[in-house]
Amino acid sequence: NINNILDFPKKFPDTKIFKLQTNYRSTPEILEVANSSIKNNQRQYEKKLKSIKKKSSKPAHVALGDSYQQADFICQRILELQEQGISLNSIAVLFRAAYQALELELELNKRNIPYEMRGGIRFFEQAHVKDLISYLKVFNNIKDELSWMRMLQLYPGIGLSAAQKIWHHIAKFSNLQDLCQSTITISHKADQSFQDILTLLKKLLKIEKNFISTAIEMILKQGYATYIESSFENAQERIEDLEQLANFALSYKNLDEFLAEVTLSEAFKGQKDMNNEKGSDESLILSTIHQAKGLEWKTVFLIGLIDGQFPHRRVFDKPHELEEERRLFYVAVTRAQ
Repeated sequence: NINNILDFPKKFPDTKIFKLQTNYRSTPEILEVANSSIKNNQRQYEKKLKSIKKKSSKPAHVALGDSYQQADFICQRILELQEQGISLNSIAVLFRAAYQALELELELNKRNIPYEMRGGIRFFEQAHVKDLISYLKVFNNIKDELSWMRMLQLYPGIGLSAAQKIWHHIAKFSNLQDLCQSTITISHKADQSFQDILTLLKKLLKIEKNFISTAIEMILKQGYATYIESSFENAQERIEDLEQLANFALSYKNLDEFLAEVTLSEAFKGQKDMNNEKGSDESLILSTIHQAKGLEWKTVFLIGLIDGQFPHRRVFDKPHELEEERRLFYVAVTRAQ
């Protein structure tokens, strides 16, 4: 809570304030961007950072059409920087929220550029994303036992034993239509949950347009959002991840193509782990701005600078929170050496 800092002198009248205004990390041009942004905050201890470094080139502001162009640009630029002798370890991509790096992660996988997600895990490795993908995999392939077992155990009354019993029932069918008409003898609570699953699958079978995106939204509404709220502390962030995944899915023509991308992402992680075992540990750094505090890199990309992403969309309803967004921006741009 920023008020703990801003109100400190009010609570302790004898407080002395020392301003640390010399910056040893960034160039004057980078600090000019940081200073120009933060000066708009009303509630702050005013100070102006000054660099000990010589003048350099201005930070580049790159306007791109969408997140796919952004991912393509960054990957191309990283390859150019590597050719100039800059190691991947000294390059970072920073973002306001993890979902903003989704398209970039997939593009890095395609180009075989190794990367490390700092202070977190890759988008498709997160529990809530894996959960939701399991629904889609089940819909795509009724014989996908692993996805069924994961999905079934998200529901009340269905533990491992009940899930195995339900799976043996499911395995008898070759299509979802016949499964949805079937019955099984299990406990009342487990049966209620299984009927909820079948009801959801029936609704998914009726989707005619934008299947993946609409399916994700439907899965959230039909109970998974409630599950997230009861299971995770950062529920809203996880729901936003899945809403973004629904938007991302609009670019795919069919479910097979979408799941192939997911599989590629999973396979790339395994390949990178094998490479690391052989001693190749150089990798690009991906990080939220919060996780990047106190760190620095030779080259920094700051992505998603667009209304609703960074600054976060909540500032539309709570304008005073724009000041916190500026503080985050200030942190982000000053991570660059």
